[in-house]
Amino acid sequence: MGTKFTIDQPAATLWYHPHMMGETAKQVYEGLAGLFYIEDEVSDSLAIPKEYGMNDYPLIIQDRKMDASGNMQYNPNMTDTMMGLYGNAFLINGAISPYLEVPQGYVRFRILNGSNGRTYRFSLDNNQKFYQIASDGGFLEKPIEMSALRLSPAERAEILVDFSEVKAGDKIKLINTASDFVNSASSADDTKTKTELMEFVVTDKQSGVNEIPKQLTKIESTKPSSAVKTREFAMAGVGATLTINGKSMDMDRIDEEVNFGTTEIWEVTNEHTGKQGGMAHPFHMHGVQFQVLDRDGNPPPANESGWKDTILIQPGEKVRLIATFTNKGIFMYHCHILEHEDAGMMGQYEVK
Repeated sequence: MGTKFTIDQPAATLWYHPHMMGETAKQVYEGLAGLFYIEDEVSDSLAIPKEYGMNDYPLIIQDRKMDASGNMQYNPNMTDTMMGLYGNAFLINGAISPYLEVPQGYVRFRILNGSNGRTYRFSLDNNQKFYQIASDGGFLEKPIEMSALRLSPAERAEILVDFSEVKAGDKIKLINTASDFVNSASSADDTKTKTELMEFVVTDKQSGVNEIPKQLTKIESTKPSSAVKTREFAMAGVGATLTINGKSMDMDRIDEEVNFGTTEIWEVTNEHTGKQGGMAHPFHMHGVQFQVLDRDGNPPPANESGWKDTILIQPGEKVRLIATFTNKGIFMYHCHILEHEDAGMMGQYEVK
């Protein structure tokens, strides 16, 4: 018996996974996750790559702990529980060190960080720039030129890479330049650390797209003055004590009540905790897409100016989000490091 649901949002690259209390990390790790695409009039009208498997490719990035026999059983140790699981093998669409033949011209990659705990910093080994055209909730207003892309667990991004200046037969690598445990406050992105994830082999075929639109869509900014309430959410703790607003998840408790149709500002902070000053946490909201107002009072980077449902909060940082709640029901908000979610770094809100 299938499940029916109503799609009520713009074109986007989305994903799904189970959400069983205390078992999410294990079930996602063992493969219960996948992508689905939403298309609409805007995506149909744009002159961008959209031929699946020809010039439009999904890239689901996951890491796994693999032993010498190729065994990837989910057996988290204490560090995994504290930091989120970090693997020694990287899978792209389920394959280790794959290669992909790509045409010359612009190629679209829909990237999902489907890892349990690892944050990535993606770039190309030839230092080539690319354009981000979409984030979690769909298209950005305009393509954003970038040389590196950071994605924490559950974040998505669509990028366009121009292979028109690359000779047929040449190879370009997608690399990760984030150090291990970059989520820790005591470490930072280290561009000297380079892990090869996959290889693009350029062919003599043509993608059919040699320029990109200057405008992708129109995003109406939600004005802070339209918010009827500001709520505070403090993420804190390490190891077995992981909380939001000092509380661990309780299925029998509703933590926040929101009035249907209203707009609110959620101030999410990440407290400095532990000997190392804490670690970054990706904050995820169910049932709604939000806009980022600011990070520590500063405007968000351009590629965070669209609709999102997951945002990485650094230790000591305050990020203000604004959302309009147009879906009734009970929804969750949580850290999307899955081991942290399972440990109780999660709450529930009801829209009624």
